[in-house]
Amino acid sequence: MALLRPIRCLGLSLLLASGACTPSYVRHTAQVRELAEARHYPEALQALDAEAERESLDRLLVLADRGALLHRAGEWEQSARALHEAAELADERETVRLSQELFGSAPFWPSWGAAS
Repeated sequence: MALLRPIRCLGLSLLLASGACTPSYVRHTAQVRELAEARHYPEALQALDAEAERESLDRLLVLADRGALLHRAGEWEQSARALHEAAELADERETVRLSQELFGSAPFWPSWGAAS
C-alpha cells in the first residue's frame, strides 16, 4: 500500500510531462502504442526495448512506458519497480544547482536529453 502513493504521484507527473514528450519519441514508439492498444503487451515491451536500443530515447520516458505496459499486463511487481526507477530518475533530474541554471547547463536546456 505504501508503494501506491509514489506510483500515483509518478502517474500524475508523467501525465503532465507527456505533453512535453518530443515528437521523435512519439514517432519512434508508435508501434509500441499500437501493440498496447491491441493488448499485445509482451510484444509491446519487446518493441519498446528494441526501439530504446536502436534510438537514443529518453530513459525516463522509456521507464515510464515500460511500467505502464507492465501494469496493463498485470505484472504488478515489475511495473512497480519500473515506475519506482522512473520516479528516482525524475527526482535526480529535478535537482538543479543555481550555477547550472545561470550558466545554461541545467538539465532542461535543449542540449540535454540527447545522451539520455
